[in-house]
Formats: sequence, structure tokens, C-alpha cells
Amino acid sequence: MTDGTTCALDRYFAAAMKTLGPFERAPRLAVAVSGGADSTALAVLTHGWIRSRGGELLALVVDHDLRPGSADEAKLVEQRLHDLDIAVLRLTWRGPKPSTRILERARAARYERLAAACRERGILHLATGHHADDQKETVVMRAEAGSGPLGMAGMSAVRYLDGVRLLRPLLGLDRPSLRAFLQARGLLWIDDPSNLDRRFWRARHRASADTIDPPTPDPRARRAMETALARFAARHVTFHPSGHLLIDREAWRALEPELRRLVLDRAVGTVGGAAHGRRTASLERLESHVLTRETRRTLGGAVVTPGRRRITVLRESRDVRHVVTSRGVATKFHSERAFTDTSFVGAPVAPGADLLI
Repeated sequence: MTDGTTCALDRYFAAAMKTLGPFERAPRLAVAVSGGADSTALAVLTHGWIRSRGGELLALVVDHDLRPGSADEAKLVEQRLHDLDIAVLRLTWRGPKPSTRILERARAARYERLAAACRERGILHLATGHHADDQKETVVMRAEAGSGPLGMAGMSAVRYLDGVRLLRPLLGLDRPSLRAFLQARGLLWIDDPSNLDRRFWRARHRASADTIDPPTPDPRARRAMETALARFAARHVTFHPSGHLLIDREAWRALEPELRRLVLDRAVGTVGGAAHGRRTASLERLESHVLTRETRRTLGGAVVTPGRRRITVLRESRDVRHVVTSRGVATKFHSERAFTDTSFVGAPVAPGADLLI
């Protein structure tokens, strides 16, 4: 990669960040840095962008403590960032570790610590190094799981996470471009051995990626679905102070099947508190039940009870973390999950970006 192309990457990044605003006059951002090529390139690009605007950057390095040597690896990443004059905070996932769903639970623990660190320091924006190849893998994974239009839109370039704006400014760039960018600057990175561990889906996919033609993400379909959901919720969904939802059953019946399932998915997620959507097959079974019966059904920590006029969605009592009483009402609504999300943003694309991916 030539110096000219390196400058082009800087210009791409500036244009991408412009689409992900607004930011403060002197922005304060955090970046999640694992030490891999993607997050290291993100830290370097964000550092240059921040300096030109008189802002502050904090790199957050998470040690998951899942394998021997992880602490030394985190210290090495910390030192390399210090050498680049980037402020660093190291976070550690302490305590017992899971024996199953390791990557999923490690991811949840990582984001919990990243978001908490940002909130504690009054930082509104957290950037991650997800790029175009990650996006392709995500869409393939969701296609294999039978995802609908929401899942097939891929990752949003902006997401709201526990009071923090999660930004993905590299979604329009591929892995080779980011590695070439670092090589041109003489910078090193660490390859995560879990990326080669075939126990995990992404490692198996990468081993056979040349034979897979990934579907193209379609953010427009997702935005249309989210808009329709927001309109339906405003007219036909009642959010009760005690923490349950009431859905007009006849209005729900009149929806297209995909939108019916989306309403149920968001209702269950909002009341039950799950961070991610339910599987298509589970939602289809719930949809069929609610269309034809008036007995309760559980899914995702929520109890769904179709009545003659309304569908009631309550949290399962065993999943209530705590009860707050207000004027004699037991409040069981406890979730960070939003019912509607009209903030979905596709991959940032800047003029000339097709030269880089």
C-alpha cells in the first residue's frame, strides 16, 4: 500500500465518521482494542481523526483471562498503544469462566465491561473494529440460521448499548486493506489463536470461505420493517407501568407474517430482557399459537398470553432480578432492550471507497 493509498484510508475514515455523528465539538471516544490488525488499525485511524479535532481518545483493552498468557498479551497491546501516544485502560474479566458457549459469553462480558468503562468516564462513543469481511460472515451465519430481513441487513454501523453509542466505522473496508495500512506504517499486530480454532463457527467458515458466495446485506429492508414496527407500536401497543405489554390482537392479526413475528420478537425481548432476537423457527411457532389459541406460551424469559382482544406479554417470575414497588404496584419491567430501533445505519461508504475494499 502506497503513502497515497494510506492517506486515502485516512480520508475514508474521516468521511465514514462524518456519517456516524453527531459528535461533540472536541469529541471524546473510546476504541475497543484486542491487539489484532483490525482493532489496531481502528485505534491508529481514530487517533489521527481525534487529534485533528482537539478531542480525547481512550483505548480499552479487555483481558478475557481464558487462556494462559492472556495477561502478558494484554500488557503487550497496552505498551504498543502507549508507544503510539494513545491513552489505555486495561479491563479484566475475572471470576469463573464458562465451559460452553465460550465466545458468546466472552463477547457479552467484554461489551458489559466496555460500556461500563465508557459510562464511568462520561464517554458517549465506543468504536469497534468490525469490517466488511466480518459483515459478510455475519450475514452468512444469519442466513444459515434462517434470519429474516432484520438479520440479513447485517450489523448496523451505529448501535445503542447501555447508554453508549457503539460505532463501526470500518464496515466499508476489508481485512487486507487494514493490514496493508498497518504494514505501510511499520506497525505490528497479534493474531488471536481462537480465529483458527475450528470448534468455533467463524474459524470453520474462514477455512472454507473461498467456496461460499455470501448474500448481500440489505439495510433498506430492515429500515422499512423497523419503520412499520414503530408505527404499529405507537398505535396498538400499550406499555404498562407494572412492566408488561398489551398488544391489540386484531390489529396484530392484520399484519404481514414477517411483521407479526417481529412484533412478538420485540415484545418478548423488551419484557424478557434478552439482548438478541429469537430464532425464526421459535417465532413461527409462537405466531401460530397466538393466531389460533388463547393459552399462554413462554419464550425468551417472557410469558405470552393471547386473549380475545389483547395479547399480554409478562416477564417470567423466575427471571425477575428484583422487584421495585411503587404505590403498591410490583414493577417487573427490567430490560435494556428497545421495542423499536429506527436507528439502523448501513456500512459507511465514502467517495472512492470502492478502491479500498
